[in-house]
Amino acid sequence: MAKAYQRGETPVFSLVTRNKAGTKTSADTSMTITVQDPDGTDVVSLQAMTEDATGEYSYNSYTLPAAAVLGGYTVECIATNSGKVSIHGGSFEVVERTT
Repeated sequence: MAKAYQRGETPVFSLVTRNKAGTKTSADTSMTITVQDPDGTDVVSLQAMTEDATGEYSYNSYTLPAAAVLGGYTVECIATNSGKVSIHGGSFEVVERTT
């Protein structure tokens, strides 16, 4: 089941990229993120993800607006390293706020 967020919350996206041998990729990897709402509209488009000291990439610069569309959002992260591109996907739900 996808992680659920409510309007006004900030989803946190993170991932670690590994090569075929299972080790983390080198520091010259760039990572971008795109997030689409249930209507297929990009709400985040090709934004750079930040790499921390452990090699994990994250993005937490998008706060769901008060009028965010409810339903399933898709996430696509694109890693580029030495001319090679890999795509990683995910999803999350925006649900009605409960009191």
